[in-house]
Parts: sequence; C-alpha cells; structure tokens
Amino acid sequence: MKLRTWLDIDRIIRNKTNGLTKMPPGILDINCFYDAIEMTYASEKINEEEAKDILKEWFLDWFDQTESVIRLDIDDSTIPVEFLPGETTAHNLKNAFHPFWKEVEYLESAEINSHTIQFPPPFSDDMLMIAFHSFKGGVGRTSHLVAYLFALLEQAKAIHHDTNILVIDADLEAPGLTYWHRKEKLQPTVSIIDFLEAYHYPPTDQKSTIAFYAKELKKSYHDYGFYFMPACLEDNQLLDIRILPEHIAQSLEGTWECSQAIYQLAKAIKANYVLIDLRAGLTELASPILFDPRIERYLITTLSEQSVSGTRLALEKLSKLAPRLEEIEAGTYLDPKLIISMLKQDLKDSPIYENVFQNLVESYSVQEKNDDIHTLRLNIEETFFAEQLLYFSDWRDARKKINEDTTLMQWARQRAKEVLTPLVQKNNNSLEQVSILKAICEKYEYAESGESDDLLMTKPLKNLALNHIEDLPRVVCIGAKGAGKTFNYVQLAHFERWHHFLEKTSIDPVQGTEGTDRFIFPLLQSNTLKGKALQKIEQARKAFITHIEAASFSPSRLHDDIKRALSEQLHEEEWRAFWIEVLYQTINKTGDSQRSSQSLVDLDVYLKEKQVRVIFLFDGLEDIFSKIASDEAQQMAVKTLLDMPYRLGEIRQPNIGLIIFLRRDFLRHAIPQNQSQFENLYRAYDLSWDFDSFLKFIYWICVQSKIIDAVDTHTDKLTSKEITEFLEKLWGKKLGQDNSNEAITVNWVYAALTDFNGRLQARDIVRLLLYSAEYGLNNQNIFEYWKETRLLPPPAIRQSITHCSEKKVAETKEEYPLFKEWASKMAQISADKRKMPFSPEQLEIEPKTIEILKEIGIIYEDKEINENERFYMPEIFRTGLDFTYADRGRKRLSVLKRQALKTL
Repeated sequence: MKLRTWLDIDRIIRNKTNGLTKMPPGILDINCFYDAIEMTYASEKINEEEAKDILKEWFLDWFDQTESVIRLDIDDSTIPVEFLPGETTAHNLKNAFHPFWKEVEYLESAEINSHTIQFPPPFSDDMLMIAFHSFKGGVGRTSHLVAYLFALLEQAKAIHHDTNILVIDADLEAPGLTYWHRKEKLQPTVSIIDFLEAYHYPPTDQKSTIAFYAKELKKSYHDYGFYFMPACLEDNQLLDIRILPEHIAQSLEGTWECSQAIYQLAKAIKANYVLIDLRAGLTELASPILFDPRIERYLITTLSEQSVSGTRLALEKLSKLAPRLEEIEAGTYLDPKLIISMLKQDLKDSPIYENVFQNLVESYSVQEKNDDIHTLRLNIEETFFAEQLLYFSDWRDARKKINEDTTLMQWARQRAKEVLTPLVQKNNNSLEQVSILKAICEKYEYAESGESDDLLMTKPLKNLALNHIEDLPRVVCIGAKGAGKTFNYVQLAHFERWHHFLEKTSIDPVQGTEGTDRFIFPLLQSNTLKGKALQKIEQARKAFITHIEAASFSPSRLHDDIKRALSEQLHEEEWRAFWIEVLYQTINKTGDSQRSSQSLVDLDVYLKEKQVRVIFLFDGLEDIFSKIASDEAQQMAVKTLLDMPYRLGEIRQPNIGLIIFLRRDFLRHAIPQNQSQFENLYRAYDLSWDFDSFLKFIYWICVQSKIIDAVDTHTDKLTSKEITEFLEKLWGKKLGQDNSNEAITVNWVYAALTDFNGRLQARDIVRLLLYSAEYGLNNQNIFEYWKETRLLPPPAIRQSITHCSEKKVAETKEEYPLFKEWASKMAQISADKRKMPFSPEQLEIEPKTIEILKEIGIIYEDKEINENERFYMPEIFRTGLDFTYADRGRKRLSVLKRQALKTL
C-alpha cells in the first residue's frame, strides 16, 4: 500500500466504495481533505468503533484505531479521521457521483452502477445532441462533425424539413472551428466560455440568462443554415477560463447539468440538432458531455497504436456507465459509437485491422442478463483516407472537399438519413396480425401437413426449372434436416405436371413430342406426411396412373419391398435392378414384372410408346434407411439409388426423370469417396439458404400471413435491398430505436441462425418468427410500446433464438448420431468448462469428432489465434448446448462470424 499524501487515502476510499456510490452498511458518507478525513455513519445502525473497524480493514496497519489517524509514509506524518453520527435519510449517494474521468476510474461495472448512479431524464424527442471526441488530435474528429453537419443540411433540404442546427466548438484548449469561423463576415457575439460563466453565476436568474444568450446566438446564423457558438471570441479568453464544464457538474445537484445547460440554450433557439466538438484526450473539459448517455457520442480513432490505446481506455471507462439494454432499445439512452478513420484498403485487409477491431469491441464490454453474442453494444464504422481531407481553411473549403466521392460524406449521409427521415404514416399493427403470423408459422414449421398451396421460388428451384425447360430433371437435391426437402417434395407433387411448375417460375414451357405430357409422380415418401400433404400426393399419383392405365400404387407395399430387399443382403447390381423394378412396377399395367427382367432402356421405350414422360420424386430416405451410418446394406441401397440419375444420362432424351431429396448426412455414408465431386455435380440444386433467399423466404411468409402489406407478385421482383427495407415493418431497422447503436435486425437474425459453414435452415427461420410472435402475444405491453414502428418488438426477436437453438440441437441429435453422443457427453461436463473458446483437450474431444463437427458447421477453429482455446460454435447451437462465453469469447466470435458471413 502506498500512502504518501491525503490524495492516496482518497483514492483507496474511492476504490473501496465504487467511487463513493456504494458505501459499506451503516456508512453514509466519507469526505477527504488535505488536513482530515470525515466519516459519517448512521448512528441507529452502527457505532463509532464499528466504523473504525471498516477503516482498519481498508488501511491495515496504516490506520491507528486508538488515535483515529491514518499514518503516511513520509516522515510518519498523520491525517486525523473524524467520525460523525448522522441520519440515513439525509444522504443520497446517487447524487454523489460526477461524470469525471477521475471518478469513473473507481467504478466497478455498469450493472452495479445502474443501481447506484442516477442517470438524467431523457431529452425531448424533438432534439438530438451529438458529440465528437477523440483521444488524440489529427484523427479527423472535427472533419466528421462537419461532414455530419453538411449531411443533415442536405437531408433537411431534400425532404423539405425545417431544421435548426446548433454547432458548438467546445475544445477549450485548441479550438479549430472557432478559427475557421473568424473568416466569416458575420461574427458571433457570445462564446461557450461566456455562456458557462453566466450559467454558473447568473446575474439575475437562469431563465433570463438563457434567453439573453439565445437572442445573441441567433445573430450568428451562418448562411449555410446553422447557428455557431465558438470556444472563444478572442484568443486571450482561453488564458483566463474561470468556469469550466467540470465546475457546472461539480455540485451535488449538477451531475449532468453541463449537458442540461446546452440543452436549455438549444431549446431556446428551437434547435433540433446540437453538434459539439469536444476537447481531445482524457480531460474533464470533455467528460461531463462524453459520459452523458443521452448524447449520441462518436469516438474517432485511426489505427495508430497511440490513438487505439487511448480510445480503448476511454471505451473501458464509458462501459462502466453503460445504460441497461432495455433503455437502449427504448431509445431512452444511447451507447457510444466508434469510427475508425483514415483507413486504406491494404490496412483494412491486414491482420492489424482485425486485431484493432477486436480489441476495440472488447473494450466496451457490458455484462448482460442474457448472454447474447449478436447484441454488439459498440457500433464500429469506417471512413477511408482522402488526401483532400487533411487540411481545411474554413467552412467553404470544407464544403468543397468533403464531397460525395469521399467515404466520409457517404458515412455522414447515411447517418443523416437515419436521424432525419420524412414523416410517414404509422404502421397499423395489431395483435390480430401477430396471431395470424403465429398460425401460419405453426403450419409451416413442419412440411408434413402440406397446408400451403404456394411455393417460394428459391434459387435451387429456379435452377431446377431453368435447366430443365425441355429435358426432364435427373438430379439430387441435398439439404440438411429442416432445409425444406419435404416441403418442396409435397409442393412439386401438388403441381402434378412439370409445365405447371415451369409456369410458376414464369418460364414458358417448351412443348416436346406431340402428345407427350410430363407428369410428376411422388414415389418414395416420408412416413410423417399427413392431412393435405397426403391428399396432394395421392392426387398426383392418381393423375399419372389414370393416364397411363397402370396398376394402383401402394406406398406401404413399396416400403415392405425395400425392407425385404434389405433383409436379403443384395449385391450392388441386384440393388440397381431392384430400383429399376420399382420404377417399372409403377408404370406397368399389371405390375407383374420379374426382378432384373427390365432395364432403364426398356422402361424408357415403354414410356415413349405411351407418349408419356414422368418425373419420379424420392423423399423420406431417412425413415426407411435409418441405420445407414452402420448398416452396409442400407448404404448400398442408397448408393445405387443415387447412381440412377447418372445412368439415366446414358439414354438419349429419356422419358424418365428423377428428383431425389437427400439429407446431407446420408451423403457421407452412401458416397464415402469423391463426396465433394458428387456434391458439385448437383450444386445448383443444393437446398441451402443464402442471404437473398433468406430475405425472400421471410417476405413470402409475410405474404402467406397477409401482414404488413406484403404482395405475392412482388416476391420475385423485389431486390434484396428493397426487401430489407420492407421488412423494417416486420421487425424494425435495428434491435432498438433506429438511431440506436443496436445491431441491424436483418443482419442479426441472419447471423444468429447461420452456422460457420454459411448454412441456414428454413425451419429455423420459421421458428424464429413463430416464437417472436408468441412473445408479442404473451407480452402485450411490450408489443404496444413498439407497434407503431414494427410488428415484432426487439425483445421478441432476441429471446426467440434460445428456443430455436434448443430445437436445433434436438433435431441435430436425430440427424447425426455422433453429435448426439458428443452432446450427451458435454451435458455431463461442469458448467465452468462449457465456455467458448474451448480446447479439444479441455473437453476431451477426439480429433475425428472435431473434424466431423467442423464439417457439419457445429464448431469452428480460429486458426488466427495461437492458443489452445480457439474453438467456437455458432449461436444457433451454443444456447441449446448450454455453453457460455469466456471473457474474450463473445467479442472474438463476433469478428469470426463477420468474416464468415461476408454478406454482413
């Protein structure tokens, strides 16, 4: 312990009491002076000796309990301690805090401080205060403020909005805007130094003082369309500043008074926006504004080590005063934002950038009640270097150089559009719409019921149509469980004829041989089908059988035949003959063919004579070949079936087509060699969901639900950007107010549901909407709060991911026996070890298991980190497996996911 002056005593006391905001039981207040320490205690709770015991615990032998003094290290000098009895009701520790670096240093965490520090009441909705800060000068802080100003002026003009903007140069040591403005003909009559002095020592009353300064400020209206308040009127004012921002915030009643003073002045001139250029560095000239959560605060940094280190330190202290997440979502308070400036592309692409990005994100670390990887509390943006931005002489020079060609202006315009938007009619959202969405999602969660008569034209289906306008398809559609295999199977069967499917895709079918029709025949089906799905399948079969006058078809008999063949342990050639026999029995009038008596050529000739073309659909392989992972007979059966499309390709213009819907894990067992080559052969029909199809699917769900004015004819015509903007009616632009630092909703959802292989399942999308709708119905007060801007509130979106993950894990256990075994093993491990990142050795995972889990997208190895703990899992699996985050895991995963999902 180092105790050389009374200031060291003060530091220790602040450290022990969370900056004097969290006193030990019975202690009301502690004040430190150069000649004494005063400790006030609640006499009805503790006595003086008990108060002394607290100091003894803190200062050990340095506190002499008998003499009530604290001994210092220099010349054995002492500081006396006075113990004063007091009453509990006379003290309010929530007002003891001041927004200064020297006080924030001693705070513990935002979670604790939210109970011990009183945040100020929010500003009115018609005003936004925006402050720009940097740790060091020369990083573009003022340039970003000026670009923001110009962008706001442009946007206001574009939407015909009367907007008043006040710009304040609050850099009281090295003002920049003040010197620019001195070249203007019309000069200000008051400065921020003048205003702070008069506000702190009003000659009459504050109301009259503010009115006076508002009147004078109106004289400084710039012809560009804003008011300007300089740091000083003359340079010598900077040498004799009597009242600083910290003085305004110094009193017990004035914690947030500095911002409040500016707010009242801006209100008096009817300003809608206030832009403040703060002093660089960790100075109390800036801290009363920078720590105010009502203000939109931008921290600017380059990639230089000094700038990054200082910015990280500032962010760490700001995180201690971070508002609660619900306050951010409601728009009551704001998180700070960060801009990495003066970037060059080579630096952006280098490991330096990723390391800086990760370190900055980690610096603003806020403990949440719900550990949520995709809720980034720090929003980081970028602007690139442009030589013309290195020097400005005045406002006009800046206006000329900060043009649309610079990323600086592009950034500013985007921000201006977010905060200054045209008046639009409020959404007419209702709980009835939420109920309808929930009902539709319940129907579509599982395809077995076949409730829908519509089909979303995803890229795989479009490719299927475009590549087979004339020829019949001979393809394998590969997809994971929940990717939409059975749904597409049922809907294709519903079309009954191929040209109906082509018409759905807006493709004009090409007529083949005269009189030749192209039927769709669902052959092998899933055991789980029911209701309308079975009706659609039976209708498709009946249409073909009636036309060709074939014998009736029995799906149960087909299943029995397959089971019998499995029991007979057929060889490869016998299995090929078996599948041919299955096809022949379907089209044969009597169904009395003998095994191996027919070939594919014979079948094709038969159909050509009948002038009929047919596409056989196969689904439900996982039902009948459920032991494919270990049963060689089942592996051979599926392998020979998958070989059928290739063999049909040996026939010239065959009248037989095949579409086989295959679960992805079956491929590993049926095609153990050249698996990638097989996948590439049918890559165009892979049932995976990229960002574009993800958007279209959600829009399609809205069409089916008849909500938010979604129109069926627009599904295939709207661009991804247009759908993204339209879906703001569904779930808002951000997971909070539009001007908050919250994640963009559409990006958050896509990232949360996607694994590290970029795979996304349709069923997970449906479930997220389903659970979000349920949340809205069960929490109607939250729905009412958000309904004017969106149908599904942010808490509904966030909390639904947990339920999605639990379902995902349960289904993956069914799909992958090895995963089931591994998940069961993980459940037995103590919770303190189930953290990310993790090492295989720590969780006793074998190398073979690691490789398979990586292959199916459940874990990811961060090879850029030279540490044992470098394995992660995506959010869609993490929650369901009950994994949490180590200190660096949460933010690092965000970086990795951003790299993996380049769309974001």
